[in-house]
Amino acid sequence: MSKTIRQYAICLAMVCVVMGFAANAFAVPPEQVFQSDLPLNITSPCCISFNEGITVTEPAKPSPVVVTWEVFVLNPGPGNIGLMVNGGPCMAYGNGSISNVSGPRMFQWVIFPNDGLGAGSNTFTLCGGGIFGNRFMAFTRRTLAARLSN
Repeated sequence: MSKTIRQYAICLAMVCVVMGFAANAFAVPPEQVFQSDLPLNITSPCCISFNEGITVTEPAKPSPVVVTWEVFVLNPGPGNIGLMVNGGPCMAYGNGSISNVSGPRMFQWVIFPNDGLGAGSNTFTLCGGGIFGNRFMAFTRRTLAARLSN
């Protein structure tokens, strides 16, 4: 009976070790995540910087980066949301439209090397503004995160 318990204990220990390594494999480095619960209020025509960004370090041969923005929209504008890659212009790398409905939203963009990524440090800054001139947009509970696709 004690041999069986010992085998279960060894098996359980091995599972715990494997799970510990798996969690670290999926962890996002801190510079690749921006999170805030503070309100962000924007009143502007499109497109201005929101001054909220993250940094990703690319290898010598850059690979695509998946950037995700999760947000609770309090006042939608309507407006457009995009990204500035390495200080470039505000671009919509996919859907970036905020309609007239409040609530939780998630935007996900795939940035390719030909979009301005380079070896080493690359910055992604949120940007946007009102579609029809100056529009008030209000956000809270924001998370901006990036992952290399390799």
